[in-house]
Amino acid sequence: MIKSCSEATYSVRHYLIMRSLFCFSLALTHILYGEFFLSMIETKVHAYQSFLPSFFPSLALLSYGLFIVSTIFVALNVKVRFFLILGVLTYLIYIKSPMDWLRWHDQNIPFWALLFFVLDSENHRLAWTYAPSSSERTSSFVPGLTYLSLSLMFMAAGINKLVESGLSWMDGRTLQYILVEYHLFKGADLGLWLVPHLKILSLASVALIAFQLFFPLSFFLKKLRPFFLTIVFVFFLMVFITTKINFFKYFWMVFLLYLPYDLGLRRGQGRSLDPTT
Repeated sequence: MIKSCSEATYSVRHYLIMRSLFCFSLALTHILYGEFFLSMIETKVHAYQSFLPSFFPSLALLSYGLFIVSTIFVALNVKVRFFLILGVLTYLIYIKSPMDWLRWHDQNIPFWALLFFVLDSENHRLAWTYAPSSSERTSSFVPGLTYLSLSLMFMAAGINKLVESGLSWMDGRTLQYILVEYHLFKGADLGLWLVPHLKILSLASVALIAFQLFFPLSFFLKKLRPFFLTIVFVFFLMVFITTKINFFKYFWMVFLLYLPYDLGLRRGQGRSLDPTT
Protein backbone atom coordinates (compact mmCIF):
# COMPACT_ATOMS: atom_id res chain seq x y z
CA MET A 1 0.00 0.00 0.00
CA ILE A 2 2.83 2.40 0.91
CA LYS A 3 4.67 1.59 -2.32
CA SER A 4 1.60 2.10 -4.49
CA CYS A 5 0.93 5.49 -2.87
CA SER A 6 4.54 6.68 -3.04
CA GLU A 7 5.75 5.53 -6.46
CA ALA A 8 4.75 7.48 -9.57
CA THR A 9 5.79 7.80 -13.20
CA TYR A 10 7.45 10.91 -14.63
CA SER A 11 9.14 11.86 -17.83
CA VAL A 12 12.92 11.59 -17.57
CA ARG A 13 13.22 15.31 -18.20
CA HIS A 14 10.75 16.01 -15.37
CA TYR A 15 12.78 13.84 -12.99
CA LEU A 16 16.12 15.44 -13.92
CA ILE A 17 14.76 18.97 -13.53
CA MET A 18 13.18 18.04 -10.20
CA ARG A 19 16.38 16.51 -8.83
CA SER A 20 18.65 19.27 -10.09
CA LEU A 21 16.46 22.12 -8.84
CA PHE A 22 15.99 20.51 -5.45
CA CYS A 23 19.72 19.93 -4.90
CA PHE A 24 20.75 23.34 -6.23
CA SER A 25 18.15 25.03 -4.00
CA LEU A 26 19.40 23.05 -1.01
CA ALA A 27 22.96 24.22 -1.67
CA LEU A 28 21.83 27.81 -2.23
CA THR A 29 19.87 27.85 1.03
CA HIS A 30 22.91 26.63 2.98
CA ILE A 31 25.02 29.34 1.37
CA LEU A 32 22.53 32.16 2.01
CA TYR A 33 21.76 31.09 5.58
CA GLY A 34 25.16 29.74 6.48
CA GLU A 35 25.18 31.61 9.78
CA PHE A 36 22.21 29.56 11.01
CA PHE A 37 23.67 26.19 10.00
CA LEU A 38 27.07 27.04 11.43
CA SER A 39 25.35 27.93 14.71
CA MET A 40 23.83 24.43 14.67
CA ILE A 41 27.36 23.02 14.52
CA GLU A 42 28.39 25.19 17.46
CA THR A 43 25.31 24.10 19.44
CA LYS A 44 26.00 20.42 18.84
CA VAL A 45 29.67 20.82 19.77
CA HIS A 46 28.74 22.63 22.99
CA ALA A 47 26.10 20.03 23.93
CA TYR A 48 28.34 17.00 23.36
CA GLN A 49 31.79 18.47 23.95
CA SER A 50 32.62 15.89 26.63
CA PHE A 51 31.96 13.02 24.17
CA LEU A 52 33.29 14.48 20.93
CA PRO A 53 36.93 14.34 19.84
CA SER A 54 38.85 17.60 19.74
CA PHE A 55 38.90 17.64 15.94
CA PHE A 56 35.09 17.43 15.61
CA PRO A 57 34.53 21.22 15.13
CA SER A 58 36.96 21.22 12.20
CA LEU A 59 35.36 18.06 10.82
CA ALA A 60 31.89 19.62 11.12
CA LEU A 61 32.98 22.76 9.26
CA LEU A 62 34.58 20.61 6.57
CA SER A 63 31.39 18.56 6.27
CA TYR A 64 29.38 21.76 5.84
CA GLY A 65 31.49 22.78 2.87
CA LEU A 66 31.44 19.26 1.41
CA PHE A 67 27.67 19.18 1.69
CA ILE A 68 27.31 22.35 -0.38
CA VAL A 69 29.78 21.07 -2.98
CA SER A 70 28.08 17.66 -3.12
CA THR A 71 24.59 19.03 -3.74
CA ILE A 72 25.90 21.38 -6.44
CA PHE A 73 27.56 18.47 -8.24
CA VAL A 74 24.34 16.44 -8.04
CA ALA A 75 22.45 19.43 -9.46
CA LEU A 76 24.97 19.46 -12.33
CA ASN A 77 24.50 15.69 -12.85
CA VAL A 78 28.12 14.86 -12.01
CA LYS A 79 28.81 11.52 -10.29
CA VAL A 80 25.28 11.56 -8.90
CA ARG A 81 25.47 8.39 -6.83
CA PHE A 82 28.73 9.33 -5.09
CA PHE A 83 27.81 12.94 -4.33
CA LEU A 84 24.30 12.06 -3.12
CA ILE A 85 25.77 9.64 -0.57
CA LEU A 86 28.44 12.17 0.44
CA GLY A 87 25.76 14.85 0.77
CA VAL A 88 23.63 12.75 3.13
CA LEU A 89 26.60 11.73 5.29
CA THR A 90 27.88 15.29 5.63
CA TYR A 91 24.36 16.59 6.32
CA LEU A 92 24.06 14.24 9.29
CA ILE A 93 27.10 15.68 11.04
CA TYR A 94 25.54 19.06 11.78
CA ILE A 95 21.76 18.78 11.23
CA LYS A 96 19.35 18.58 14.15
CA SER A 97 18.23 15.04 14.88
CA PRO A 98 16.21 13.86 11.83
CA MET A 99 14.53 11.25 14.06
CA ASP A 100 12.93 13.84 16.36
CA TRP A 101 9.37 13.57 15.07
CA LEU A 102 7.76 15.14 18.12
CA ARG A 103 9.02 18.61 17.31
CA TRP A 104 8.80 20.61 14.14
CA HIS A 105 12.25 20.86 12.55
CA ASP A 106 11.75 22.36 9.12
CA GLN A 107 15.24 21.34 7.97
CA ASN A 108 14.49 17.65 8.58
CA ILE A 109 12.18 17.17 5.58
CA PRO A 110 14.85 18.30 3.06
CA PHE A 111 17.21 15.79 4.68
CA TRP A 112 14.73 12.94 4.18
CA ALA A 113 14.12 14.01 0.58
CA LEU A 114 17.87 13.93 -0.09
CA LEU A 115 18.09 10.48 1.50
CA PHE A 116 15.24 9.24 -0.71
CA PHE A 117 17.16 10.44 -3.76
CA VAL A 118 20.07 8.29 -2.55
CA LEU A 119 17.78 5.26 -2.24
CA ASP A 120 16.31 5.95 -5.69
CA SER A 121 19.23 4.06 -7.20
CA GLU A 122 17.48 3.09 -10.44
CA ASN A 123 17.56 6.74 -11.52
CA HIS A 124 21.18 7.52 -10.64
CA ARG A 125 22.15 6.71 -14.23
CA LEU A 126 19.85 9.33 -15.71
CA ALA A 127 21.56 12.28 -17.40
CA TRP A 128 20.66 14.97 -19.91
CA THR A 129 22.85 13.35 -22.55
CA TYR A 130 21.02 10.07 -21.97
CA ALA A 131 17.54 11.58 -22.32
CA PRO A 132 17.53 14.73 -24.50
CA SER A 133 13.74 14.53 -24.91
CA SER A 134 10.84 14.01 -22.53
CA SER A 135 9.44 10.96 -24.31
CA GLU A 136 11.08 8.38 -22.05
CA ARG A 137 9.43 7.64 -18.72
CA THR A 138 10.83 6.67 -15.34
CA SER A 139 9.32 5.92 -11.95
CA SER A 140 10.33 7.40 -8.61
CA PHE A 141 9.20 7.24 -5.00
CA VAL A 142 11.07 10.40 -3.87
CA PRO A 143 8.15 12.88 -3.96
CA GLY A 144 5.78 10.29 -2.49
CA LEU A 145 7.98 9.29 0.45
CA THR A 146 8.88 12.92 1.09
CA TYR A 147 5.17 13.65 1.23
CA LEU A 148 4.75 10.78 3.70
CA SER A 149 7.51 12.26 5.88
CA LEU A 150 5.81 15.64 5.75
CA SER A 151 2.49 14.01 6.69
CA LEU A 152 4.00 12.23 9.69
CA MET A 153 5.73 15.41 10.79
CA PHE A 154 2.49 17.39 10.81
CA MET A 155 0.58 14.57 12.49
CA ALA A 156 3.23 14.33 15.21
CA ALA A 157 3.01 18.09 15.74
CA GLY A 158 -0.75 17.81 16.23
CA ILE A 159 -0.45 14.86 18.61
CA ASN A 160 2.26 16.65 20.57
CA LYS A 161 -0.02 19.66 21.11
CA LEU A 162 -2.78 17.44 22.49
CA VAL A 163 -0.39 15.41 24.65
CA GLU A 164 1.11 18.52 26.23
CA SER A 165 -2.04 20.61 26.67
CA GLY A 166 -5.04 18.40 25.94
CA LEU A 167 -8.16 19.85 24.35
CA SER A 168 -7.47 23.16 26.10
CA TRP A 169 -4.92 23.87 23.35
CA MET A 170 -7.88 24.59 21.07
CA ASP A 171 -9.56 27.21 23.27
CA GLY A 172 -7.63 29.99 21.51
CA ARG A 173 -5.65 31.12 24.53
CA THR A 174 -2.53 29.29 23.44
CA LEU A 175 -2.49 31.15 20.12
CA GLN A 176 -3.22 34.33 22.06
CA TYR A 177 -0.12 33.78 24.17
CA ILE A 178 2.01 32.94 21.12
CA LEU A 179 0.96 36.09 19.26
CA VAL A 180 1.67 38.30 22.27
CA GLU A 181 5.01 36.59 22.91
CA TYR A 182 6.23 37.07 19.34
CA HIS A 183 4.99 40.65 19.34
CA LEU A 184 7.08 41.41 22.43
CA PHE A 185 10.23 39.50 21.52
CA LYS A 186 10.29 39.60 17.70
CA GLY A 187 8.27 42.71 16.92
CA ALA A 188 5.55 40.75 15.09
CA ASP A 189 2.94 43.52 15.09
CA LEU A 190 0.59 42.16 12.41
CA GLY A 191 -0.54 39.25 14.58
CA LEU A 192 -1.44 41.53 17.47
CA TRP A 193 -4.79 42.57 16.00
CA LEU A 194 -6.00 38.95 16.36
CA VAL A 195 -5.32 38.80 20.10
CA PRO A 196 -8.69 40.25 21.26
CA HIS A 197 -10.64 37.88 18.97
CA LEU A 198 -10.68 34.72 21.06
CA LYS A 199 -13.40 32.99 19.00
CA ILE A 200 -11.43 33.43 15.80
CA LEU A 201 -8.29 32.09 17.49
CA SER A 202 -10.25 29.15 18.86
CA LEU A 203 -11.59 28.28 15.41
CA ALA A 204 -8.09 28.63 13.96
CA SER A 205 -6.73 26.31 16.68
CA VAL A 206 -9.36 23.64 15.95
CA ALA A 207 -8.70 23.93 12.20
CA LEU A 208 -4.94 23.63 12.75
CA ILE A 209 -5.23 20.51 14.93
CA ALA A 210 -7.66 18.89 12.46
CA PHE A 211 -5.36 19.73 9.54
CA GLN A 212 -2.31 18.27 11.28
CA LEU A 213 -4.00 15.11 12.49
CA PHE A 214 -5.67 14.32 9.16
CA PHE A 215 -2.70 15.23 6.96
CA PRO A 216 -1.63 11.56 6.50
CA LEU A 217 -5.02 10.84 4.92
CA SER A 218 -3.90 12.75 1.85
CA PHE A 219 -0.95 10.39 1.42
CA PHE A 220 -3.38 7.58 0.60
CA LEU A 221 -5.94 9.79 -1.20
CA LYS A 222 -3.69 11.27 -3.86
CA LYS A 223 -6.28 13.68 -5.21
CA LEU A 224 -6.15 15.52 -1.87
CA ARG A 225 -2.41 16.20 -2.06
CA PRO A 226 -2.54 19.47 -4.05
CA PHE A 227 -5.16 20.75 -1.58
CA PHE A 228 -3.06 19.86 1.48
CA LEU A 229 0.14 21.23 -0.08
CA THR A 230 -1.68 24.50 -0.75
CA ILE A 231 -2.77 24.60 2.90
CA VAL A 232 0.85 24.02 3.98
CA PHE A 233 1.95 26.99 1.86
CA VAL A 234 -0.84 29.21 3.22
CA PHE A 235 -0.14 28.03 6.79
CA PHE A 236 3.56 28.89 6.50
CA LEU A 237 2.64 32.26 5.01
CA MET A 238 0.18 33.10 7.81
CA VAL A 239 2.68 32.03 10.46
CA PHE A 240 5.28 34.32 8.92
CA ILE A 241 2.86 37.26 8.73
CA THR A 242 1.63 36.94 12.31
CA THR A 243 4.77 35.78 14.16
CA LYS A 244 7.72 36.37 11.77
CA ILE A 245 8.61 32.67 12.06
CA ASN A 246 9.98 31.84 8.61
CA PHE A 247 9.48 28.15 7.86
CA PHE A 248 10.05 28.86 4.16
CA LYS A 249 13.68 29.72 4.80
CA TYR A 250 14.94 26.14 5.11
CA PHE A 251 11.97 24.30 3.62
CA TRP A 252 11.01 26.01 0.36
CA MET A 253 12.94 23.60 -1.87
CA VAL A 254 10.59 20.76 -0.84
CA PHE A 255 7.78 22.42 -2.81
CA LEU A 256 9.96 22.02 -5.92
CA LEU A 257 9.31 18.27 -5.82
CA TYR A 258 5.65 18.84 -6.72
CA LEU A 259 5.78 21.26 -9.65
CA PRO A 260 4.48 20.07 -13.08
CA TYR A 261 7.72 20.32 -15.07
CA ASP A 262 6.41 18.31 -18.02
CA LEU A 263 2.95 19.88 -18.10
CA GLY A 264 3.32 21.04 -21.68
CA LEU A 265 4.36 17.62 -22.94
CA ARG A 266 1.57 15.81 -21.12
CA ARG A 267 -1.03 18.22 -22.44
CA GLY A 268 0.30 17.64 -25.90
CA GLN A 269 -0.10 13.90 -25.39
CA GLY A 270 -3.61 14.33 -24.00
CA ARG A 271 -2.68 13.14 -20.50
CA SER A 272 -3.94 14.51 -17.24
CA LEU A 273 -1.41 15.76 -14.71
CA ASP A 274 -1.19 15.23 -10.98
CA PRO A 275 2.31 16.47 -10.05
CA THR A 276 2.04 15.09 -6.53
CA THR A 277 1.48 11.45 -7.53
